[in-house]
Amino acid sequence: MKRCFVFLLLLSSLIAYSQETSRKLNPDFRKNELRLNALLLLFEGMEFSYERALNYDCSVGGSSLILAYKDSDLESGMNYNVTAFGRYYFGKKPVSGFFLETFLMFFNRDNFIDYYDYNRSYSLRKIERETNVALGLGFGVKWIRRNFSFELSTGLGRVPRSAYNGYIPFVGRGAFGVGYRF
Repeated sequence: MKRCFVFLLLLSSLIAYSQETSRKLNPDFRKNELRLNALLLLFEGMEFSYERALNYDCSVGGSSLILAYKDSDLESGMNYNVTAFGRYYFGKKPVSGFFLETFLMFFNRDNFIDYYDYNRSYSLRKIERETNVALGLGFGVKWIRRNFSFELSTGLGRVPRSAYNGYIPFVGRGAFGVGYRF
């Protein structure tokens, strides 16, 4: 029994040679990237992102959003947010292709709440400002061409609690990013 076990162990070590790689590794690939969310320019906002590659498959980064547009017809209006994220890429090139991300967002938003007085038949709209954090997941795809990057991404985060009743328990994240890798 012992001989059989040792034989199988040696056989498995010969079969399980895992030092070969199918990717051409370049240790000097560009690891820093600055990006602008072009989608938010339509909504009078600015979001800048910075991303740093840790290796060929993983990166970390942060983004900051300032939104100047307010619409009172919406249930909520984001004022600003600061987001930290980590990404894992599944592409063949370094830090590109399809990715999954997890993010932590610190945000400030205005929630519009309608109060109805049915006895006097009038309504009142009240704005309650909320500052909170959200933890979420996202996915997207990134293309790199001549050190320029193009990204489509989306995500959804869960707000753990809120200061008042009737809050919106989720926060969204989306981008059509254009950037430069250096």
